[in-house]
Amino acid sequence: MDSPPTRSQKEKGEVQKWWDAVDTILADEKVTPPRSRGTMWGLYNAVTCAEHYRETSEASSEARFSRVWFGRGADLKIRALERALELCDD
Repeated sequence: MDSPPTRSQKEKGEVQKWWDAVDTILADEKVTPPRSRGTMWGLYNAVTCAEHYRETSEASSEARFSRVWFGRGADLKIRALERALELCDD
């Protein structure tokens, strides 16, 4: 979240595509109700949802589960929560 995109990400357009997914989730009232839109919770929820359902190259559901709960996906969700808490303290 705080780190700039890598050269590979820029070349593939991955960062923009991921943030577009977050925007889509924020706009979907079934996923982000109007009461939580515009809140840190709404944004955190959109980030975690985007990470859970993003397209991946993982071949098995076990590999996807491992990424989301214990790997890079888990790291992203922890950083998102930490950043949201920092912003709430300001």
